[in-house]
Amino acid sequence: LIMVAVSQLLAIGTILNVLFGLSPAVSILIGWLVIMLYSGAGGMLALTYTDVLMFCVMTIGILFLLVPAGLIDIGGLTQMKAVLPASYFSPIGIGISTIIAYFFIFFFGLLVDQSLWQRTFTARSEKVSRWGSLTAGIYCMIYGLSAAFAGAIAKVKFPNLENPDNAFATLSTDV
Repeated sequence: LIMVAVSQLLAIGTILNVLFGLSPAVSILIGWLVIMLYSGAGGMLALTYTDVLMFCVMTIGILFLLVPAGLIDIGGLTQMKAVLPASYFSPIGIGISTIIAYFFIFFFGLLVDQSLWQRTFTARSEKVSRWGSLTAGIYCMIYGLSAAFAGAIAKVKFPNLENPDNAFATLSTDV
């Protein structure tokens, strides 16, 4: 749970850092304050609206705009394969031990994530809860793969990027 929260704060900090040139610490603090304000003021309904908005932005922005536009910008998949090492295209390119570590970190972290349990228990029915959990899991896998693909596009487009953590936000602002 803490790892997921920290990852989210780092992500919003990175985005604000790239967009506005603020220091990473100030960017993270501003992001955290915004999240706390809308969560505290609006409660579960605000979080639900935010989830829907983020789903639309992520789906349209990443899957349908960023990845296709990024691929076109770098010269297509052929160019990507010519520039990147083969390990970038291997499902186990980061190594089995890293994959197992990520699985356990996120599996146990998400297993006790109260925000996921809230969404499960506030579903309209058991059927909606089950269907929602299944489709969210499938969507997360598709989104994760497209985010990794965006990272590979950024590696081709910005091979000497000073801070690799800024790859996604840099690619988004450039493309």
